[in-house]
Amino acid sequence: VGTVSAVDLTLAYDKNEIKAGETYKDKYYEVTGVVGDIDAGLGTYMVLEGEEDQSIEFLDRSDVQCFFNEDDKDEISKLGDLKKGDK
Repeated sequence: VGTVSAVDLTLAYDKNEIKAGETYKDKYYEVTGVVGDIDAGLGTYMVLEGEEDQSIEFLDRSDVQCFFNEDDKDEISKLGDLKKGDK
């Protein structure tokens, strides 16, 4: 398992979506950032806020949505200990 920041992940997709997909799609990474939201409306997910970055063309922030497999109860239970603003 590798580690990548929310900012670097978003920048990778902004620079070259095909290459970023080959690197990150369907692989497990620890994504770092600040918790912006936690929800279970359309599946269990958490939004990690990056930082404002003018070099990202399609967004003014580099936020990343992290979805969790519903079968991974251990990881989902950890979300209950987090709150907005946590790192």
